[in-house]
Amino acid sequence: MEALLGESLVGKAGAGIPVKSIAGEGKVVGLYFSAHWCPPCRGFTPQLVQWYKTFRESANGKQLEIVFISSDRDESSWQEYYGEMPWLALCFQERDRKAKLSKQFKVKGIPMLVFVDGSTGKKITDQGRNIVQEDPNGEKFPWEPETIGDILKGSLLSTNGQEVGMDSLDGCILALYFSAHWCPPCKHFTPELIKTYKKIRQDGKKFEIIFCSSDRDEASFKEYFGTMPWLALPFGDERKQKLASLFNIEGIPALIIIGENRKVITKEARGVIEKDSEGKDFPWYPKPLNELTNATGSLINEETCLVYLTDGKEKSMRQAQEALHDQAEALFKETDQHLYFFYGGEDDICDSLRDYCKLGTSNTALFIIDANDGKIFVHSATDTDVINKDVVAEFVSSWQQGKVEPRNL
Repeated sequence: MEALLGESLVGKAGAGIPVKSIAGEGKVVGLYFSAHWCPPCRGFTPQLVQWYKTFRESANGKQLEIVFISSDRDESSWQEYYGEMPWLALCFQERDRKAKLSKQFKVKGIPMLVFVDGSTGKKITDQGRNIVQEDPNGEKFPWEPETIGDILKGSLLSTNGQEVGMDSLDGCILALYFSAHWCPPCKHFTPELIKTYKKIRQDGKKFEIIFCSSDRDEASFKEYFGTMPWLALPFGDERKQKLASLFNIEGIPALIIIGENRKVITKEARGVIEKDSEGKDFPWYPKPLNELTNATGSLINEETCLVYLTDGKEKSMRQAQEALHDQAEALFKETDQHLYFFYGGEDDICDSLRDYCKLGTSNTALFIIDANDGKIFVHSATDTDVINKDVVAEFVSSWQQGKVEPRNL
């Protein structure tokens, strides 16, 4: 926990509360990302205060502590807002640590409440706000998230209305399809998905899709599901919301591919299928190195990525792949990989990225982009004949050691 929060925190009596005092086996720490200027935060904080006080009086009360991680713009606002809270806080001056925590837990909006293991500092769940609403007495402490397999237990519906047990899908690659009849992009994508589904099944591969409906009424659900050849969660089934929360589904259509072991293969299957409608690369396991296209580029908004942009000519694209290959393969084998590799040329997203990153007029650019932190690290080379695997290796090594100066996006 000290690696996460430092040695001490601020308490109601002042600074100097040892982080060790809230750490240990069986303990849970809630990281509360919030700010005084944020209306949803000011609406949620009183609810959290009441929930916290209730929980602290329960049998597990001493096993939980909350730490306020402020996004306030000045210290006086932080002090005023923290005055409403009965828990601990990260010192306002620790802006670098706050930024690191926001990046680590992928905080894109506030308020956000993340529960972490008090012994290891590892994330238990980032669905703390839902827990406050759904578990008012803290009876499900320590809120270990259900696995995909646990959530999916039960019956599914076939298009003829018969129930199908999940056990019949053992050994099957699954796709969770979040969609709705009222959604125009969904209605456009569904026919394409049906073609891919049928092609994969015709090739003898074990594949099934489960429709997770966001329809507004059962009649719309039935009409839309009637166009689909796969299975579905029953309309209004609570498993749909649990799955949507687990995968942070913010827009539809969304397609998640799940392996036979019920672990996620990819959350970006919609874009992948648009590029591979024949299912040649099914089940679309992640690759160490990817061409940057609209189908693959969404990862740039979520993770730190190394990008090598070229003029799009065949020779340049081949040189880019050769230059990136060794580093991409090496980092891909690491379980804690924090860098994803892309090369690109003439796709629209490449032009958009050039403009967004203010890379100038050169067709060639090698850079590392951290969109969550609003930073970009640009290599000085602008010639594909200069950028080789040694240049890339040195660039990555320097970045890892903090020797590359960033600039703000």
